[in-house]
Amino acid sequence: MSKSLKKIVEESREKNIPEVDMCDRGVSNMLDIPALFTLSNITQLVLSHNKLTTVPPNVADLKNLEVLNVFNNQIEDLPIQISSLQKLKHLNLGMNRLSTLPRGFGSLPALEVLDLTYNNLNESSLPGNFFYLTTLRALYLSDNDFEMLPPDISKLAKLQILSMRDNDLISLPKEIGDLAQLKELHIQGNRLTVLPPELGNLDLTGPKQVFKAENNPWVTPIADQFQLGVSHVFEYVRSETYKYLYGRHMQANPDPPKKSNDKTKKISRKPLAAKNKSATNLDPVDQARMSVSVCRSNSPFEQVIIRAGLSHLIVTGAFMEAVSLAFLSSVVYTERADLPPCESVGDRRRVGLSLVLGSCRAFTSTAVRFTQLSTRADALRSPDFQDVCDLRLLSLFIPPLADLFSVHGKVDVKSY
Repeated sequence: MSKSLKKIVEESREKNIPEVDMCDRGVSNMLDIPALFTLSNITQLVLSHNKLTTVPPNVADLKNLEVLNVFNNQIEDLPIQISSLQKLKHLNLGMNRLSTLPRGFGSLPALEVLDLTYNNLNESSLPGNFFYLTTLRALYLSDNDFEMLPPDISKLAKLQILSMRDNDLISLPKEIGDLAQLKELHIQGNRLTVLPPELGNLDLTGPKQVFKAENNPWVTPIADQFQLGVSHVFEYVRSETYKYLYGRHMQANPDPPKKSNDKTKKISRKPLAAKNKSATNLDPVDQARMSVSVCRSNSPFEQVIIRAGLSHLIVTGAFMEAVSLAFLSSVVYTERADLPPCESVGDRRRVGLSLVLGSCRAFTSTAVRFTQLSTRADALRSPDFQDVCDLRLLSLFIPPLADLFSVHGKVDVKSY
């Protein structure tokens, strides 16, 4: 155990600190920190961005644990004992290598938020009691391999957020209409062609609700309604006409659309030896792109962006790539419900970008100035305040960018 990790454990014990943060400490085995399992008082343990391949059974000794974050590791399996954490409320297992969940996983009586984003899971990976997690408020299953959502989803009566983006879903069960408390549904990037009429039982069209369903091969009538807006989609699926057409479609039992995404190249499926390469040996643009793809998974926003490599890109002179990826990241903000509300998509994009900059420690003060400028009344009133103005503001803070824009004639920073 390194001196720094030993110090963290000792401070937690001596000062009775309930939160232990070992993020990005190069930890490859929790058993290398045996004293960690004596901290029965801790309520939060963060081991994200390490090199863990498993979670040891000893985790059950942390009986007061409420938050366990092992995001972005190399975990391939979980111990059955994890279900012994009776007080666990938030479990983040995103961006690992899980292909199955342990027997009895659904016995976590207090779990409210479960993030399984960017693993190798499918409907067969779930244990028989998975849907006994009736306390769940948010379930993130994006970037996995689900082709269908089990009908037992209706048992998660308290569910408010369900994210199934970028799977291989070919249908949704009618039972999804029983999730009366659902406020967010993300089903982008699947193979869906129709929606069950029961989806019309849900209210996902209000200002505080989110329904994302783009990048699916919808049948023409539904695709036409999406062109008009989400509210039109829900009105249509509630209609008797659609119920009739849906019934005919299901009776015809057409072949599902072919898979369009090659998931064999996912980071979670590459050999561990390849993933263990030093970050300094990877192309910085590839680092950032990989992190942005993770960011799309609804994992904690700022943690992901800190890893996005933007500061590394700027330092190495890849300014344009940094800006491009910053904007790609900021778009994700429009799908985050746990960030402050904004009045418009443009406003949300700007706040998203300010978070990107704010997460690059070297540019924290710059981000504050950027946010102050980008929320000026005249800027917010502009109906087309998009990339050009954002880049114009950003160029005020990074001189090399201003030089690039001036040379290429893309932005006249003095005119803003």
